[in-house]
Amino acid sequence: MDRNGDLSALSAGANSVLGSPLRLLSGTVIYVATLFVISTMGYVRAGWPLGDAAYMVLLTIFSVGYGEIRPVDTTFLRLWTTMTIVLGCTGMIVLTGALVQVFTLFQFRRLLGLDKMQTEIEKLNNHAIICGYGRIGVQLAKALTEARHLS
Repeated sequence: MDRNGDLSALSAGANSVLGSPLRLLSGTVIYVATLFVISTMGYVRAGWPLGDAAYMVLLTIFSVGYGEIRPVDTTFLRLWTTMTIVLGCTGMIVLTGALVQVFTLFQFRRLLGLDKMQTEIEKLNNHAIICGYGRIGVQLAKALTEARHLS
């Protein structure tokens, strides 16, 4: 395989690796947003005003534990709050991990110069890369140079 093929494979590999954390991140954001809406509606169903319900869910999902703004005094509210704690904290843990993965991969891509290198490769036109410049490589380079002058 030539150098262009190696770099294309490396770039494709980086894109597939990068695509996975981005999918994880977007899926987790959708999960947390859906959980937020559903959980808020559960508190509203229990008779809480929308603002209080949303605030309670926000405090619970982010594990702030600032305290209940209304009493959680029914079996439904206790179960609902427990479900919100478990699912919300799990979602936030996964979201934090996905954010770390995305930021890390973008930094590695920048550090390795993969994006810049791929752009430079795509600008190349009518080039040949010879791997190994020994006896045969020298002959090949001469033949390619002569062929370019003939055409």
